[in-house]
Amino acid sequence: MQKTLNKIIATFAVFIALYHIYITVAGIKIPLLHRAFHLTWLLSLLFLRQIEKSKTIYSKIANLLLALLCLSSGIYYWLEIDRIVDRWPFASKMLPLDIFFGAALVILVLEGTRRWLGLPLVIVVGVMLGYTYFGNYFPGVWNHAGFTVSKIIDHLFFTTEGLFGVPISVSSTFVFLFVLFGCFLESSGGGDFFIDLGNAVAGKARGGVAKVAVVASALFGSINGSPVANTVTTGTITIPMMKKMGYRPEFAGAVEAVASTGGALMPPIMGTAAFMMVEVTGIPYIEIIKAAAIPALLYYYCVFLFVDFEAAKQGLKGLPKEEIPNIVEVLKRGWQFLVPIGIVVLLLVRGMAPILAAFYAMLATIVASWVRQDTRLYPLQIIKTLEKASYTAASVSVACAAAGIVISGISLSALAGKTTSIILGMANEILLPSILMTMVICLILGMGVPLPAAYILTATLAVPSVIRLGVPVISAHLFAVYFACISAITPPVAVAAYA
Repeated sequence: MQKTLNKIIATFAVFIALYHIYITVAGIKIPLLHRAFHLTWLLSLLFLRQIEKSKTIYSKIANLLLALLCLSSGIYYWLEIDRIVDRWPFASKMLPLDIFFGAALVILVLEGTRRWLGLPLVIVVGVMLGYTYFGNYFPGVWNHAGFTVSKIIDHLFFTTEGLFGVPISVSSTFVFLFVLFGCFLESSGGGDFFIDLGNAVAGKARGGVAKVAVVASALFGSINGSPVANTVTTGTITIPMMKKMGYRPEFAGAVEAVASTGGALMPPIMGTAAFMMVEVTGIPYIEIIKAAAIPALLYYYCVFLFVDFEAAKQGLKGLPKEEIPNIVEVLKRGWQFLVPIGIVVLLLVRGMAPILAAFYAMLATIVASWVRQDTRLYPLQIIKTLEKASYTAASVSVACAAAGIVISGISLSALAGKTTSIILGMANEILLPSILMTMVICLILGMGVPLPAAYILTATLAVPSVIRLGVPVISAHLFAVYFACISAITPPVAVAAYA
């Protein structure tokens, strides 16, 4: 029975990936419906995967029912899409089933967030929902009229400022396709190539193994975009190597966490952050990665320096000569992995939409894998990679949906304007104190929260204050991206360090 169910779940995951590829080629006809399918399908996939891990029959049934309820919300959206598109928020009547499925999906997103992303983001979402509902009880500048459950669900479920807002828009387009690209690159051996390339480039240097971790994490992290996932992927190889060479365990873990976190700042892909910026600011993607390049290189230069200082302090040398691969041999074996990345950069520079650039890079990865027999992606491996991509994208979609709930509350309560006024008032409209306060808000809101959600929260709440003081939009948003990213290694939560 379990084997049959696993096959059904795997088939569903592959179908989701194929659907997103089809949408990329054919185009999105009804954005709201596409976002609803994206969220409800991926969220239900997460609950379905929990069935195998469940220890009792009751928990298995509970997870199955949660998955079916999630799918039902998507089906209801599909059946009612004509009415949904034509209705007026807050003016059109809410049907009982509207409230039921809207409330159900909000609860399912909260439960999914609790299970896969932890309590910090759940607490943020819960506080925002409470503030939206009980706003009339708050004092002074924080006071607002408050909204009924019906109006909150209306805004969350039927508009592009709630569950199906900018975060899910990005997740269902750019992010999913780049996740697919990254999964295909990894399945064909790209991860090992980046490790070998890091060894060849930095292996001989003083304390070389830690510098290898920095190079590999920068290369892989730009595609992966998740500090935690990047730490787990490259850290399983680099941390034992660093400890073996004589680095203190805590230093080895810290280097990997810091290097993996910076991957989301590294062009040309920058994980999910750049795509969020495109949607929020309207700035072309190529302009964002050009502006991000120098800060990212400075970040890794500083990490390199600290690694070098520690190696000098402990008298650590580079890797033994016999363990350092020849860079020419590494490139001979793995040059094909650089082709898809080069294609992404070239297409983006030429102005192609990022989602299409990712699609062509994914195809190029499959074709390039056939250059060598040991890297070839056969049909079964392609199917497995499609399945893996859906699982990987699912947790991102949950984070984006949770961020959408927070944005809905900020929009309804006008909290962004209030926060801007408070920051400017406390800083006496002086730029430096405003920037410092914005930095603190970014770090606090980002603790324990995935990067897409952390950036959206800080961009909505904190960034407008520094823009009001004359900071260019692109600089203000890159500032938010940087500190939302750094929150992954900020105590006391520091999720990348825990990984």
